Amino acid sequence: MASNSANDTFTGKSNQDWWPERLSLEILDQNAQDSAPISEEADYAEKFQEIELAEVKADIEGILTDPQEWWPADYGTYGPFMIRMAWHSAGTYRANDGRGGAAGARQRFAPLNSWPDNANLDKARRLLWPVKQKYGESLSWSDLIVLSGNVAVESMGFPTYGFAGGREDAFDTDKSVNWGPEKELETQNRFDEPGEIQDGLGASVMGLIYVNPEGPNGQPDPNASAKNIRQTFSRMAMNDKQTAALIAGGHTFGKVHGKDDPESVLGDDPASAPMENMGLGWQNDAATEDNEVTTSGIEGPWTSSPTEWDMGYVNNLLDYEWEPEKGPGGAWQWAPTDESLENSAPDALADDEQVTPMMLTTDVALKKDPDYREIMEEFQESPMEFGMSFAKAWYKLTHRDMGPPERFLGPEVPEETMVWQDPVPDVDHELVDTQEIDQLKDTLLETDLSTAELVETAWASASTYRDSDKRGGANGARIRLEPQRSWDVNDPEQLDTVLETYEDIQSAFNADHEDTQISIADLIVLGGNAAIEAAAEAAGHDIEVPFEPGRTDATPDQTDADSFEALKPTVDGFRNYIPEGVDQPAEELLVDKADLLNLTPSEMTTLVGGMRSLGATHGDSNYGVLTDQPDALTNDFFTNLLGMDTTWEPAIQDQVFEGFDRDTGELNWRGTRADLIFGSHSRLRAIAEVYASADGEEKLVSDFVDSWSKVMQADRFDLNWSNWVTSTQVALKSWRPDTAVDLCRGKTSVIAHSHIITCLSARGGGHNSCFAKFWSGRYWSGRLCRRSVGHCLARLWVSVACGQNLAVTLRHTARGRMLDWGSLIRCVREISEKLEWVWDSIRTTERDWPVSCFGVLTIGWRCSWTAYRDTGLAGSLSDDDTHGHDGCHASRRAVTSHHLGLDCRGESHLRGTGCLRNRASECHPADSGFTRCQRQ
Repeated sequence: MASNSANDTFTGKSNQDWWPERLSLEILDQNAQDSAPISEEADYAEKFQEIELAEVKADIEGILTDPQEWWPADYGTYGPFMIRMAWHSAGTYRANDGRGGAAGARQRFAPLNSWPDNANLDKARRLLWPVKQKYGESLSWSDLIVLSGNVAVESMGFPTYGFAGGREDAFDTDKSVNWGPEKELETQNRFDEPGEIQDGLGASVMGLIYVNPEGPNGQPDPNASAKNIRQTFSRMAMNDKQTAALIAGGHTFGKVHGKDDPESVLGDDPASAPMENMGLGWQNDAATEDNEVTTSGIEGPWTSSPTEWDMGYVNNLLDYEWEPEKGPGGAWQWAPTDESLENSAPDALADDEQVTPMMLTTDVALKKDPDYREIMEEFQESPMEFGMSFAKAWYKLTHRDMGPPERFLGPEVPEETMVWQDPVPDVDHELVDTQEIDQLKDTLLETDLSTAELVETAWASASTYRDSDKRGGANGARIRLEPQRSWDVNDPEQLDTVLETYEDIQSAFNADHEDTQISIADLIVLGGNAAIEAAAEAAGHDIEVPFEPGRTDATPDQTDADSFEALKPTVDGFRNYIPEGVDQPAEELLVDKADLLNLTPSEMTTLVGGMRSLGATHGDSNYGVLTDQPDALTNDFFTNLLGMDTTWEPAIQDQVFEGFDRDTGELNWRGTRADLIFGSHSRLRAIAEVYASADGEEKLVSDFVDSWSKVMQADRFDLNWSNWVTSTQVALKSWRPDTAVDLCRGKTSVIAHSHIITCLSARGGGHNSCFAKFWSGRYWSGRLCRRSVGHCLARLWVSVACGQNLAVTLRHTARGRMLDWGSLIRCVREISEKLEWVWDSIRTTERDWPVSCFGVLTIGWRCSWTAYRDTGLAGSLSDDDTHGHDGCHASRRAVTSHHLGLDCRGESHLRGTGCLRNRASECHPADSGFTRCQRQ
């Protein structure tokens, strides 16, 4: 029997190969499956914070200056090589859908790992493997690649603007990205007209990051090249100045490699290379044997000092004339006409040879284009401006896809927040409690706003979120601002009515509450939640939609209106918004939007079905509203769509269908392709059948609430413990207590509050102004104590940890109706029971703070009770309530022995700023994992 090729034998044809027009749910399956070989409990943010960034950078710098025999180092350093790798990793970002970029480190996978523009970058990553191997799960490839670029730039004399960690690795290519229509690399079939790249695409050529360095169509035309440069860089949200700074700054370092024609000397790319190459591609023996390195086919450095930050690139470009010529690799490049530049640069690999600087067509474009030239002349006149522009543009390039500042981790995160990070104001007020939330829900439901209007507005605000680059979402309430307020998809007239109602509710509520305030952003989400709960009740289901307050309202100054235009949906199948002139099938765009929302096929299905049942469609249309009771959250959409009582026929309008009663021929329903796909597509129908079953409605309601809440909370990175705790640690380790306390505002977790105060205590307590702000009620939500015993315990314990007078603390706590005395008594009564819980919480989240400070817990009850007794309130408690002094000692010993695992000699007590002082000389760790406990 004849053998087939390996691919034919083991894979055969897929369903998509057999039926290429069939809707693929593959990109949503990515969201449902986790291919990472990492435990679910692993927290990358926490692990990243545990490593010393300075040590990592030192390790990287050691790699840069340690040339390997298997790959040459230009000028004795791999610095420029790492800059190119980081640039090409981040440079795939596209503003229109947020996909691409450095996050995920997908440069490791096809197609990116085998693009011609990434030739030989596989060696750069292999050089870094010892660093990645050393730090394992504590350092992602995504962060390592960008950090290596920063270290490289810094090693050559340029101070970077900063670095943020927090990117997690992917373990497969992103199947949702459309890189272009071409079937072959280095071809171009993406221009609707000359010079106009199709919408949605970032590069001008398949397999390149931006534009052809030789010029459009391989011709040295600087003016045409400038047009392509401007278009491609603008599609990654860069303006002209940022573009010029990036090109000029990046080309200040290193060289291009074209000692020979790439097509004649390079082997297969990594995806095509034979197995024995072990993942390396572009085999070229001449690179190591004869120093004949070939990558792009263009040869030479830009400056006379390719490993130093200077003005060489800018001066060479502007001060000399350049003419096109074919280089040794057969590609177009530009040579200086002035002989003074001849042989003015060192050879990259031969110390005793000199070479002549060159320019690319894309470089000369910066001189020929009048707008770019004006910027370059400004850089030449002001080197400081050039340096700052490159620093900020490089930071934006390498961090643009990370989302809001809450996700930025590490000690080198700049204090300045950029407008491209979509900042929102900090919470500067107390958050609404459960009782107030219920009151606001009643107020919202008592207005003239319909269920559909409440749900649509919440969806319109929150569904702008893109998991690809973590932009958009409900936080900030930017639906109040341009451009979102005028988007047709948001029904501007209806939106104005809804927002006016919300503003009236906000004004009345905030005027009636001295400390607690509500934002429009929170009201928008709460309105949708309230409408869903009421609709579920109308269908006979008792549910509560989760709600976390703490959103704030962004200002126009905090909003880059031009960049937000990219978030405007062409089609929104969830609201059945399909404007005229859309050629792409609505179901494909529905799946694309669902992927940006990080939804699974089932979550997409429940959201569409639930919103249709609530009548939440664009323009109050009846498209897809397959129910007679649109104010009730039912499974009618699925039962009527899948039933055989209806026959469907195309309508006159594009992508619209009409459903007729099979017996009478009467027109019953109208729907779109975004509706019928749930009956026509085999996989989606299988999911829909679950919800259309007689027992499926309750599951639909439950699943709809889960999926809805996922979208509403998608942008709440401020609720992420790991991101928050890392930020507080950075502030505390830099001893910026005010910053650390600011980070605590709006947090509703006792662990969070306990953590920050424990850390402050570990740093020595003190800083009365810091603590005064903390106790003022502005930074700490006083109503936390009414919410749970645990939060009240936090206040009492924190007082001890910080060496505060508990009587003063209690007065602050009670002031402004923040806590009634009965609740306080109940809190005190249960402190001893909760000590173990608090300790477990802290022990499992943070382990790098001195044991002595955690020891406060072991005496917290005793000291708290003593101080509490001094308030004069102790008389209101019975003898049983006090638990007795001896009981406190017993509790202290038990907690110390069990949780700290210490065999401490001598008695411990509180002194000074609140950290535990040990009279014994030392404590012996048992199984706690802590190091030797020292005197404080």
